[in-house]
Amino acid sequence: MRGRFLLTQHFNRRSERAKRTALRTNATEAEQRLWQHPRSKQLGVKFRRQYSVDAYVVDFYAPRSKLAVEVGGDSHFRPSATVYDQERTRHLNRFGIEVVRFTNAESAENIEAVLAAIVEALKCWPTTSPWPPPLTRQIALRDLEQLSVANIVAWWMCGGRRIDHSTIGKFVQLHEDVLGQQFVTALAAWVVQRLKLRPGLSSIDGTVVESAASRWKLLQAEAAELAAAEASKAAGAEPDNPAVQQSAQAAQEVARVALQRCAKRAQQGKKTDTVVVACSDPDAVVQPRKDKVMRPAYKASTLMHEAGVIIGQYVVPSSETAAVTPLLEQHQAVFAQLPPTLLTDAGYHHEELLGELAEQGIDVLCPSGKAMGDDDWEKKGSKGLFAKNQFRYDDQRDAYVCPANELLSYADQGQDGRGHRYRRYRTAACAHCPVRAQCTTGKQGRSIKRYAGDEYKEAMVLVLLQPRAREVYGQRMPIAETVHAELRERFGLRRFHRRGLSAVRAEFGLYCIAFNLKKALRDTAVFLVFVVSGRQGGRGWAAAATYVVSMHIVSLSQTP
Repeated sequence: MRGRFLLTQHFNRRSERAKRTALRTNATEAEQRLWQHPRSKQLGVKFRRQYSVDAYVVDFYAPRSKLAVEVGGDSHFRPSATVYDQERTRHLNRFGIEVVRFTNAESAENIEAVLAAIVEALKCWPTTSPWPPPLTRQIALRDLEQLSVANIVAWWMCGGRRIDHSTIGKFVQLHEDVLGQQFVTALAAWVVQRLKLRPGLSSIDGTVVESAASRWKLLQAEAAELAAAEASKAAGAEPDNPAVQQSAQAAQEVARVALQRCAKRAQQGKKTDTVVVACSDPDAVVQPRKDKVMRPAYKASTLMHEAGVIIGQYVVPSSETAAVTPLLEQHQAVFAQLPPTLLTDAGYHHEELLGELAEQGIDVLCPSGKAMGDDDWEKKGSKGLFAKNQFRYDDQRDAYVCPANELLSYADQGQDGRGHRYRRYRTAACAHCPVRAQCTTGKQGRSIKRYAGDEYKEAMVLVLLQPRAREVYGQRMPIAETVHAELRERFGLRRFHRRGLSAVRAEFGLYCIAFNLKKALRDTAVFLVFVVSGRQGGRGWAAAATYVVSMHIVSLSQTP
């Protein structure tokens, strides 16, 4: 108790809580930019943000390594500020805390050098973490290399060999297709057999996982073309230089992806000047994370059984609906049939998808709204206007009835940017309608487009009016959301470590394997050995790397 009292007397005191909260809330852009890298143990140790020691608050602090990282502007180099910083450093040093400082300019212009300096400081300053390291949540390749000689269980699994981190990376790269889907499906079938599960209630959900690409190295289409032209010119001047040739190929790939995305947006009638591509990972798409911050990222989707087992998993650049067919195919491979009941959120509320699921005999429940309360099961209209679902379609008269009980008759037909044909309905009653301000801002009045498959959406609305359907749908969140929350918070999957779609799929497959092992075996000690026949080609390192990758999976599955 006395030791705990001494800690709270100096570290993170309650009297400094308001100051810490204010600094965390009003963090500078440089602090926010740098924090994206040490957070979630990305540098191998846990960092805390805005940590106080007595009256001093440091920007980032690693308690086990006793390393404080400070980032600030030019004001810190004024004479008065320099004296203050020196006194602050001396005070922290009394507690055995080492301090490293960086400027805002260093954080913005050379983040790689800043991170390298932090890592070097972590190496120089002895860690107070327990030795040997525990067999839990080891993700980075270098951590696995260290684990192979530092943990007694890892010794046994590796046969006493120290496996180089590059060897582990080569093994994963060689077997990307197996790790990405085949082995995940085989393991899911084994877990289903072990737990004696049968096809039942299933749910599909996706989440945004940030790419390993730097957000500071994004190029627009025009800049990507110029960079590709310059790289090709340099490659022509040095045909025997492999590095230059490789750089030229990478630049051409970035330009190709940028032009392809511009053409797709132009076809959909959207602006093309917002298209950007990540140079180091062109497969990633810049999209909003859960906190609405735009980053290069992927959409990782899972198909979950009601028992909490991942039956299928798939990663796509941006479209969640593109993952549905592969997920259903994996369910078919595991259970030899499609899921009888499928629960999805509003992101999958598309007429084509609903029609395909209905034709396959799947009982799907998919509201168009958030479905968090009694009044938000249907999508709300834009800018507070009446939504399309508030217009009732009359099949006999081939017309829509608006909220003011006026009739919208067939006017014309057309095709949207996605290539989908529609029939348009209009009415002349908008001119003198008393609720026009709640319906439309257009000069020609309100119009409704009807697509082939809209009848599935209308049927879904009627189904979800039933109390029993809503009761069943209420199970979606515990089934679907739990897996992504655990992968993010406990497994540390906030950002992929590998680049490229195939590599990211293999990485996500490893996480799903670990999740299913944890679910099936709980606290049982498990030692998993891969069997990859006909792929090793007699390479001695492949057999050893097999055990290390197995150790990585077991490490994740042991996460509390």
